[in-house]
Amino acid sequence: MSLRIIDPNIKKLLQRFGQTYKYYPARLCSCVEENNGNFLPDHTCNHGFYFGTAQTITVIKTQFNEKFLNSPQGVIFNGGAQFTIPKFNLAEVEQPVWKTIAHGDVLASLTKIRRDTDILLRGVRDKIYAFDVKEVLTVSRGVTIYTASTDYTVSEQTFDAGKLTVINWITGRGPATGETYAVEFTCLHQFKVWDEAAMDRGTDIDDLPRKIKCVLRRFTNPEKTAYDKGVNLNQEIYQ
Repeated sequence: MSLRIIDPNIKKLLQRFGQTYKYYPARLCSCVEENNGNFLPDHTCNHGFYFGTAQTITVIKTQFNEKFLNSPQGVIFNGGAQFTIPKFNLAEVEQPVWKTIAHGDVLASLTKIRRDTDILLRGVRDKIYAFDVKEVLTVSRGVTIYTASTDYTVSEQTFDAGKLTVINWITGRGPATGETYAVEFTCLHQFKVWDEAAMDRGTDIDDLPRKIKCVLRRFTNPEKTAYDKGVNLNQEIYQ
């Protein structure tokens, strides 16, 4: 007989602390190999990934305590959370995400909004990588802040998992082609899966919920790697 002791506890936790999230399954883009492990800034992918259709899932979200995450990619600031993903939701329907979630996937809250930024490259990448952008607050380059409708307009572009927000520059306005500019916006609170526990948590008969550690999706420079940052290759240890 299957051991069911854990099931009532998980159900109670879901009833009290459960949250509904969007789950965007990711598949790695081959451009990562072409750029030494980093995505190409002028490629059609989204941060080195393509994403499948979003699924609605039920999770329990908690903060984790590490001030910094030490990873093969370098030291990463703790801007993240831990998610517990039960195999079954409150309706006792199995959640496919329990089997499929992996590094690179994205979880997005349905209700929580956060302010975020991204760095775009005019004429190369004018779309914001974040999903579910609610409002573009400012578009700027250095101390220059551009004006909506006068310098640029905002639209949505269909991309893989849904729609992404695009900055459309008015002819003769804004930065030159190939120049970078910053975009400040609000979007759904979203996390990138960084470390996922294996599916073998539990016994041969029962499956415990998955434990997933995530980091906030932040702007990264695809021309540089966090692993190399601050490393002095002239030190004796590297000789």
